[in-house]
Amino acid sequence: MNDWIANRLHDAVANNVRPAGIKNQPASRAAFSQNSQEARFSDVLSQASRQLTFSHHAQSRMNTRNIAMTHELQQKLSQATDALSAKRAQNALVVASGANFLINVPNRTVVTVMTKEESAAQIITNIDSAVVL
Repeated sequence: MNDWIANRLHDAVANNVRPAGIKNQPASRAAFSQNSQEARFSDVLSQASRQLTFSHHAQSRMNTRNIAMTHELQQKLSQATDALSAKRAQNALVVASGANFLINVPNRTVVTVMTKEESAAQIITNIDSAVVL
């Protein structure tokens, strides 16, 4: 019985059989038009891909070191990441007023966070760019 069903499905696909009421015509542009108030998928996708994310490690570092993330600081980090991305940076150090952030630019991810005191005593390697906010 299963072979019979498989053969019937194969024949239907091979002969371009469609369910009743569905025509084999290209969709019109009107079918894809949206209201101006509705967000397009590409707009939503680009906005989501522009958001800066924080790795689990960076979040735990911020919590243990009491580094506060304000909306203003997050905007500055995002703008710095945009500028770094335009210059094709890969891994960057962003120096802010209260802390230093290591950012993987292509992934738009904050990898780790250090206080000013910690970063003054350490060598930071594997970065190709730096931004001072």
